[in-house]
Amino acid sequence: MSFDRFSRPSQFVGLGIRILVVGICLLALQDARLLAVPQNIIHGNQSLDKDDPIQAISDFRAALAAQPADAYLVQRLLDSAIAAKRPDMAAISLHQLTSNYGWNSALYRSAANILTQQAELEQASFYWRASLNGTKDDIPALKSLAADAINTQDWATATEMLTRLVNVDPTDTKTTYNLGLLLLPTDQKTALTYLERISTDPQSKADIVTIRAAIQRAGTNPAELQMQIGLTLIGLQAWPYAEHALSLALDQGSNAPATLAFLGVAQDQQGRDGWPAINRAYNAAPQDGMVNYAVALHWQLLSDLPKALTALTRAEAAQPNNPAIAAEIGHIYQIQGSLDNAAIWLNTAVVLAPENVGFRALLAKFYAVTQYDLGSAGLDSIHRIADQYPKVADAHTSLGWALYSKGQFEQARAEFQNALRLDAGDIRGHYYMAIIQEHDGDKESAIDSYLFVYRAPGDNPFKDMAGQALKRLGIPVDSQ
Repeated sequence: MSFDRFSRPSQFVGLGIRILVVGICLLALQDARLLAVPQNIIHGNQSLDKDDPIQAISDFRAALAAQPADAYLVQRLLDSAIAAKRPDMAAISLHQLTSNYGWNSALYRSAANILTQQAELEQASFYWRASLNGTKDDIPALKSLAADAINTQDWATATEMLTRLVNVDPTDTKTTYNLGLLLLPTDQKTALTYLERISTDPQSKADIVTIRAAIQRAGTNPAELQMQIGLTLIGLQAWPYAEHALSLALDQGSNAPATLAFLGVAQDQQGRDGWPAINRAYNAAPQDGMVNYAVALHWQLLSDLPKALTALTRAEAAQPNNPAIAAEIGHIYQIQGSLDNAAIWLNTAVVLAPENVGFRALLAKFYAVTQYDLGSAGLDSIHRIADQYPKVADAHTSLGWALYSKGQFEQARAEFQNALRLDAGDIRGHYYMAIIQEHDGDKESAIDSYLFVYRAPGDNPFKDMAGQALKRLGIPVDSQ
């Protein structure tokens, strides 16, 4: 008997059952993935908040596996990739969003961030400009455009962007300060108006006093005024704004060799080669004290301390009463480890400028950092400086560190707290506070303080040490 007529339908029935079973399994798997999506989203957002974008990428990818092309999830994956500095991955998500939904201000900002990470700064500027919409969302774009303009000495654009930033966020004291410095050589009245807005900050108040004194010294001659402003900004280490002022002084016909020399110093400090300008000034006036001072700063930047000290010796011979030159000689000796000589010259700077708080704060910092003569004269000197200038945060930070070095932990903590009340952005103060918090066993507070230091922007000599401390305390910093 043949069973063919029974076996073929049986095969189809078996196949159908298998397909049905697979379908049910796939639906069950899909349901499980869908059920996990809310948890993936929550965990991904938490990971981003905790500065762990790598984990966030994993979470949002898992959610996208269940809900492909979901706009919110693709956006969060884009944000995570940018935070993780993965511009290649971010570009894929960005393309997916713009293809499906078109461009908007937020996506223009994302494109600018991706291009910035790829070092395509000119292209990034195009997207930063495209993202501007007249709201506070413009702040990152305006800051980037202002920085680019300053780096390329496009002062008109820099002025425009800084002005727009101040208008969008009048509470941004740093931008207000920078706009004031940029306007100083050409519009002192407006510049001082901006600077006065932030004069409640102790350091800014001291800077304004210094700037006003420079303006009064210069008189009305434009070239002399701009040169004095430029030299004052050199002293404040406001390098791009100093370059702007000194360039204008040269354009106005200033023939003082020091103008050209310190223009080179400003260029050096911004990572450009300032030696041609400095050398031309030196060849024109080899006996000029300020020109030799500029030569010394150039060699010091290149870590050629013997050449720097030789130039400073010539500068001091030409201008023996210049406290800045004396302080710089002391600084060179400190770097070389010749602490006796450093103490002599730093104290000489204070004697030459007894009312200058900057030289006294520098002396206090020298005693604290090097722990030179803390058994007697050094610690007494720091105490006197902190008592004389109770509102200068740096003096209290130095006193706190000196006291910590002597094992006087309670008094040290009080000085650090005082310093940070006066200047909440004092990186050195936060780093020392973290050390004493760690010493006290307050791990959580120490981590917060170290993180503040590690994340601080700009020239930050404490970043690496803070990073090492965070790793020691079990906090990964590579993604911070």
